Amino acid sequence: MSLRLIIGRAGSGKSTLCLDEIRRELRNQPWGNPIILLVPEQATYQMEVALANTPGLGGSMRAQVLSFRRMGWRVFSQTGGGLKVKIGAMGKRMLLRRILLKHRLDLKAFARSATRPGMADILARVIAEFKLYRITPADLRQVKGMPEVLGDKLSDLALIYEEFQTSLGPDLQDPDDELTDLAGKISSAPLLHEAQIWIDGFVGFTPQELEVIKNLLLAAQEVVITLPLAPSLLSEDAGEAHLQLGEELFTGAWQTYQELVRAAAETGTAVLPATKLESAQRFRHPWLQHLETCYFVYPTVPYSGDQKPQPGIELISAVNQRAEIEGIAGELRRYARDEGLAWKDMSVMARELSGYQDLIA
Repeated sequence: MSLRLIIGRAGSGKSTLCLDEIRRELRNQPWGNPIILLVPEQATYQMEVALANTPGLGGSMRAQVLSFRRMGWRVFSQTGGGLKVKIGAMGKRMLLRRILLKHRLDLKAFARSATRPGMADILARVIAEFKLYRITPADLRQVKGMPEVLGDKLSDLALIYEEFQTSLGPDLQDPDDELTDLAGKISSAPLLHEAQIWIDGFVGFTPQELEVIKNLLLAAQEVVITLPLAPSLLSEDAGEAHLQLGEELFTGAWQTYQELVRAAAETGTAVLPATKLESAQRFRHPWLQHLETCYFVYPTVPYSGDQKPQPGIELISAVNQRAEIEGIAGELRRYARDEGLAWKDMSVMARELSGYQDLIA
């Protein structure tokens, strides 16, 4: 059991290094323990293609690219539990509505809201968040010293949450429980026993995913995890100092690093020296590299390189979100029609999609 971290800023080649290490392992030992590349759901196809197109590899029976959900499906197929019927979003709300009506006289804080339209939707989101952070009904009941109103709310939530879990029975599964169930079955899954696992493409992990990783550390031969973190932050006593000097960009990744080290200590896993990737390979222009390095640094650091910044970054203001999206759509059409770009050469990114989703559709 060992944990090794690959540390580097954006574009430093973390994903490329993972693929190269997997390819080297496959060439040296085509038959052996399973090799798993665990990536976010949206990146599985891209990484599968990159691995399959390796020159001279000729395919592999050892390596597979999985997401957390797909890993759950594979583990359940080996250990049982994969045939449970998953309750959908509408089914969850119908079940919660029934629970509210059944216990409306027992509720303290939510008695008057039990029949209100939309109450089941709110409770479904709350329970989903509880499960994400691995909070149980017993945890809610153990909270002491709260004001009476808040205590009544926690008591009602514990009652509804517990009744919801009981109502699922042995044949139904809430998709929000899938990763928790996966964590409990990893130790008995042949797929993961003595496996070599690379985890790439994540900035952070939810408590459910961290619990899965803890159990992977216990079952696997080696776990390698990439983090988008400046290698200088790993120097002795440098982490907090760098974050205070304007490296807020790495705050999330730095906290994830600490959580992983803590998980290794809790499971008795040896932490190998981190692989540090210093130089960025993604940016062809020094001024783009400067922007990536100094965007979140305060006070600001002017670009002073020899190469003059070229057109490529524009700041555009719009009167509202609709005008912003219409302007972007017009630019995309112009690139496709007038400048001959393919759709695959363009991408649209947003910090937060919730305010844009309906307009974009």
